[in-house]
Amino acid sequence: MKSVLVLVMVIVMIGCTSTRTQEKEGEHIDDTFITAKVKAAFATEPTVSAFDIEAETFKGVVQLRGIVNTPEQAQKAGEIAAGVKGVKAVQNDITAKVAKQERTEEYLDDPYITAKVKVAFASDPTIRILDIKVETFKGVVQLRGTVDTAEQAQKAGEIAAGVKGVKSVQNNIIVKVVKQESPEEYIDDSVISAKIRADLVADTTISASDVKVEVYRGVVQLSGFVDTAEQVRKAGEIVSGIKGVKSVQNNITMK
Repeated sequence: MKSVLVLVMVIVMIGCTSTRTQEKEGEHIDDTFITAKVKAAFATEPTVSAFDIEAETFKGVVQLRGIVNTPEQAQKAGEIAAGVKGVKAVQNDITAKVAKQERTEEYLDDPYITAKVKVAFASDPTIRILDIKVETFKGVVQLRGTVDTAEQAQKAGEIAAGVKGVKSVQNNIIVKVVKQESPEEYIDDSVISAKIRADLVADTTISASDVKVEVYRGVVQLSGFVDTAEQVRKAGEIVSGIKGVKSVQNNITMK
């Protein structure tokens, strides 16, 4: 309790002494200040363990990561962050631990769940199974890839969520947007993907095999499961600096 109070005092002092984050209506609130306010809000909420959650802010968009005990705590953290002044949006990537001990006969291993999800996709005529990639870690299913419509993306998420053994679904499927580009603007997605792979392999702090890459018209989607928040951040940083990349959706999750 004492350590939490100290954390709150330090963050409040930062907020009080920072003159550059003082805002008038219409002015931009500094990302570092927003992060500090979010952490302070967590520290004052007894149902949320502030030390289990990492917060990062970019242009007012707050990304939350970490592992908590229950889905309710993950949801509560998202609600708290969304209520902080200056926050434009919240990307809640917090993972909840398994709340109950499962009997052996109830537990389905991850490769089996992945296979079951793919079979479920194959049996639905509205879903193109070849366009969707599936990965599972401790019952959490990540979906990535590109589909033609938002309805297909939503349907894929619903199908996966209905498979026995699936605890939750991270639906990172991209909906294609048809856009005419001039030849000089367009760099082939396969070229971008290859360059990303090469740069990830060259970085010794990241296990490239743990990071999944999907590229569509220069929009890069990262997913997979890694060991640390620093690896999540580093992967996004590497990809953002590659020529031809228009934007990065970093949906990598910590194990």
